[in-house]
Amino acid sequence: MKHLWAAVALLAAMILVFYWNGTRLSGLIEPQQEALDAASLAAKTGQWEKAEELTKQVGQRWKGNIFYLHLVQSHRDVDEITILLEESMEYAESHNVSTYCAMNDRIQGLMEGIRKLEKFSAENLM
Repeated sequence: MKHLWAAVALLAAMILVFYWNGTRLSGLIEPQQEALDAASLAAKTGQWEKAEELTKQVGQRWKGNIFYLHLVQSHRDVDEITILLEESMEYAESHNVSTYCAMNDRIQGLMEGIRKLEKFSAENLM
């Protein structure tokens, strides 16, 4: 009976860590997606300084969490987003609206993929 309770406790601990990780990643990614949306809107309305500042902030927050992201995610995905954020900043500086907005959409899609993979759900527990 002790082994059963030990297994149940271990399973519960794993589920709690899984839930915490998903919540933490959502807390990291969702504000960045919102900032990229706002940056794209600013670019479309010609507010390039605001778009550049928002993009820079997203890049800084992303890089500020790079260690954690590398621990819990595929290095390839994390590094791809990092590179795309740098490219997005270059497009913002060159004031290329269509390419800048397309790049932000691509970054948001990759971030959403990471968020969905770590979302606490029955599908992801299986």
